[in-house]
Amino acid sequence: MKIFRSHDPSPHPSSLQGQLPRIRAYGQFNLDPRSIDSSSFGTLEAELYPVATADPDGFTRALSQLVLPVGGLVVYGAARLTGSLLGWRFNGAHYLAMLDAALEWRHQEGTTASHLAPYELDRWHEVKGYNTW
Repeated sequence: MKIFRSHDPSPHPSSLQGQLPRIRAYGQFNLDPRSIDSSSFGTLEAELYPVATADPDGFTRALSQLVLPVGGLVVYGAARLTGSLLGWRFNGAHYLAMLDAALEWRHQEGTTASHLAPYELDRWHEVKGYNTW
């Protein structure tokens, strides 16, 4: 899978465009593993790990430019994927934008706070304050 443009070592959103269905499936799997076959996203983490770790800012910039306009399950999948690849406490601005959008979506969908990962709830409290979920 070619992720990089030849003249620029940073990932470009268009190079990730074809991964949107897999990113959506990854998000669905993270919400409810029984609802989707893991083969629908396959080796996505393994394929993107070298790219993400080589240039975390470039990777998260490209990914956020691709998924933020789509929103919903896609941005949730991208945020979860990024956390898995770069660590749940990674604090790059593009990752945090995806995480914040994913949390807003989950909040609007009526997810209860008890269904959030601890780092997700911590981020919500950091941005929105306590007793706001």
